[in-house]
Amino acid sequence: MKIKAFVNHILKRYPLDCQEKWDESGLLSFFDQGQDITSCVICLDITENVVDQALRQNAQIIISHHPIFQKNPDHPINKKEQTIIKRLQDNQISCLCLHTCYDNNKKGMNVVLAQILGFKNFRWFKNDINNEFIMIDLPCGMSVKQIADVFKTKVKHCQMFITNINDDSRLFRHLAICAGSGYDVLSKTFDGNLDSSATLFITGDLKYHNWLTINQFSLYFLDVGHEVENIFVDTIDQYLKQRFHNIRITKIYSEVKKYVI
Repeated sequence: MKIKAFVNHILKRYPLDCQEKWDESGLLSFFDQGQDITSCVICLDITENVVDQALRQNAQIIISHHPIFQKNPDHPINKKEQTIIKRLQDNQISCLCLHTCYDNNKKGMNVVLAQILGFKNFRWFKNDINNEFIMIDLPCGMSVKQIADVFKTKVKHCQMFITNINDDSRLFRHLAICAGSGYDVLSKTFDGNLDSSATLFITGDLKYHNWLTINQFSLYFLDVGHEVENIFVDTIDQYLKQRFHNIRITKIYSEVKKYVI
């Protein structure tokens, strides 16, 4: 199969026009799109290790969740990322980054996460500026510890959990989930008519001032880390293997070293 046809097939499922305005999803092309594809790498982040693996596997393309931002002033490119892009260019390895095209898809990040967790009773919920996340209804209620245990059991890349709840007797009847760094999306509901006293908000990468606001609004949050987004790798792997049987696929997960001392 030609690389151009391969890329177009994926973008038909995850269209670029679904990405957020600030995002840089799309194809970083360093090859002749008319050439055949025989090998690809799927990853969460484009790192030096990913490029090394792509070279070992003679991959023509890397499919990543996160892009290397080059134009966004909030994510200025660093020297390491510049080196990575040069290595990709020198070795004619291209990158297809799906980021918020995948996140905003009805079969994307949050829905896949809900399915992995085993929650079937979920619905889409829009905040005040029409960003979407999913709401899961728990008719019998669950404690934050029970919910964290589900993550630990079913999502292999969750490393640590942070919450502002120290009362395990409190039962939540709704989960508001926005995987990755979803605080900005979830925070647009704080002044709305959401039943916040019975809702546990779940996301990752919460900062000091996020927690300050959360506590001022008397809300309940569970930070499951950004690594949960590694489920992207498995989802795309399954999707490609069902459709392209002659392409060698290599999966690489992002494992960020961090320790509690």
